[in-house]
Amino acid sequence: MSPRTKKQNEVLRSVAREKIMAAALELFGTKGYKATSIHDIAKRAGVSKGLVYHYFSGKEDLVIKMVEGLMQKNAHVLDLVSDKNPKTMLGNIFTLFFRELRENFHNYYLLYNMSHEINGVDFVHAIAVQKMNKQLELFIQLLGDIGWEDPVGDARLLLATLDGIGRQYLVFQQDYPMDEIEKTLFNKYCKP
Repeated sequence: MSPRTKKQNEVLRSVAREKIMAAALELFGTKGYKATSIHDIAKRAGVSKGLVYHYFSGKEDLVIKMVEGLMQKNAHVLDLVSDKNPKTMLGNIFTLFFRELRENFHNYYLLYNMSHEINGVDFVHAIAVQKMNKQLELFIQLLGDIGWEDPVGDARLLLATLDGIGRQYLVFQQDYPMDEIEKTLFNKYCKP
């Protein structure tokens, strides 16, 4: 058997890190951040504790890396939704938001549960505030470009509305009138 190439080793490392982060997200979201140990994460990921510590210095580092990964993913979202027409861009944001809720419900649920337990942790709070402010800035700009009378206030309401939709969908799931809510948002903000 020939030795692995550098590229093969990189792929193996990447797969191992992803397995560890996926296991951590699941455990943090179901069992809780404080109740989850590195041993639990390693066991769920099917790796050794030593490998977890090879990639992460501990649970806090793991959460930081998870959140940073989500932030990087979110940075690419703007490329997906970007459009010169602010109503079209807002519609693209809504479409992506509802698709993510429907298609990645499990991950959204786990992130939501995890966020409640670690909200008091300073680094998580700081990242959440930064993310919220970026979303708010984007909505203010889009609503201002559309010509809304109070783009700042309405952007805050829109952000809270999307958060509420996500939370209600987590609770009511198939009984939630997702299609009606989505249509209402489009009619309110994106009609030509």
